[in-house]
Amino acid sequence: MTPGTAAAHFNFEVWEDGADPATYERTKALIHFSTIQRPYSKGHIRNWARMTGNTSTSTDVGTGLLYQNPVGAEVTVVPSVNYVAGAWSFGEDVMTNVNIDPGLASEMERCLAEQSDSLACALFPTLSQFRGAAGADIIASTWRNAIALLGQGTNGMAAPGEVTLYGIVDMSQLAAMMSIPEFTHAEIRGDDENPQVKGIFDKASGVLTMFTTILTTDPNGTHGCIWVPEAFAQGWNARTTPYRQRLELQNRLILANNFGVTVRHDLRAVAIRSNNVVGA
Repeated sequence: MTPGTAAAHFNFEVWEDGADPATYERTKALIHFSTIQRPYSKGHIRNWARMTGNTSTSTDVGTGLLYQNPVGAEVTVVPSVNYVAGAWSFGEDVMTNVNIDPGLASEMERCLAEQSDSLACALFPTLSQFRGAAGADIIASTWRNAIALLGQGTNGMAAPGEVTLYGIVDMSQLAAMMSIPEFTHAEIRGDDENPQVKGIFDKASGVLTMFTTILTTDPNGTHGCIWVPEAFAQGWNARTTPYRQRLELQNRLILANNFGVTVRHDLRAVAIRSNNVVGA
């Protein structure tokens, strides 16, 4: 052996125990949607129609009243199967010091949670009401007008101070949002014991705002939203469940769920359009 050199069979290499996890978005939008009963192949939601009051004079005979149909349009929820599947060989399983199954199961569960939430966020571009525009940051007037539009569309039911409002915008808008006075005086919430309140809570408008990277982007912009839970509905046939299989000498792990989402009340949500570019 030549001095100053090392033969390959004298080298010693070490692998760190386990494997570092990938990054996935946690569920942010879906947990703030209203929940209906199990939809099976299709769920139907009844709605009352908004009615209008009328005035009668004291001299009216009490007949000839104006009658209205109180039955509103139905809303349907059509579920789909969502899954993530992984496979590894018998050889990979026995020739490593890593227990593949539990680590992979955790990764796949987080993957499917992100995918499920992306289906919820895909409803935002379908809303009839919106503020903001493609290629623009969210500014104070955009944010305030969206909240005002939500209150107007719900006849004051979803106005600030009446109920908790939920908001979600693209992660790229963090700097822009922090230039809005309501957010510089807001509360940062991250209580591990109560994951329902994670986000930035704006006391002035009563909006719990979250940031995400999985919003839908199209030529009209990246579509965030401000809403109340009754704006959307989720219906589950099966929550996320693991299935373990063996095919010959191949191990398989599949995580699957079955649920559907829909716009339940269009005027109880306002889409917020923006760009999705982080500034320099």
